[in-house]
Amino acid sequence: MQPLPDEDLADFFSRYQISELALEVIRLIPEGKSHKEIEDNLFISIKTVETHIYPIYRKLGINNRWQLITLVQNLQPNDDDR
Repeated sequence: MQPLPDEDLADFFSRYQISELALEVIRLIPEGKSHKEIEDNLFISIKTVETHIYPIYRKLGINNRWQLITLVQNLQPNDDDR
């Protein structure tokens, strides 16, 4: 499955008023990154990671990282869409 182009992902999440930093967090979650790994990748604290994750869930109407991963995967075009 090809990754969703960054501009398409950003456009989708901008509809939900997701900040740039929160979008960076969203990009790392489907890669299987833990809170600690996100902290290390983005040079932010775990508290900041959590501060971004929970509002993302609320804005998108989801409850956990698996639902976020599924949402992001469903945004990616499949082979039939190309």
